[in-house]
Amino acid sequence: MSYFKIYPQKILVESAVSDKHRARLFYNFEQYGYLYRDKNCAVELRCDAVLPSQSKMVVLASDVQVKRFSEFISALNFYLFQILKYKPSGPRPETPLQPEEFFFQPVYFDILDGRIKKILSPVKARAAD
Repeated sequence: MSYFKIYPQKILVESAVSDKHRARLFYNFEQYGYLYRDKNCAVELRCDAVLPSQSKMVVLASDVQVKRFSEFISALNFYLFQILKYKPSGPRPETPLQPEEFFFQPVYFDILDGRIKKILSPVKARAAD
């Protein structure tokens, strides 16, 4: 059993201003067996000045005061932008007042491994044993 896991749920992405998208990251986290649901934090999705095809998520404000949260954001940046190749676009033209919603697959960040892992269904988990 790990003492700290974070389960990213979704990101709501606003329109871009100067190559930056304001957004909210929604997640659940587990610490020492207690599950905290429906947490969120203000983030900004920024295009890299050197490599415009690269983006980075930066936390603007969070109510989670855990030192390891920055490690989660680092792993999430790699997973979101390198593995999933996500490119923020903001609201759609047909719904300009609604932010873009990006939902994560069932994954979690485990502090012991320091990386994002897929949540295996019970059937797949038994087959892997």
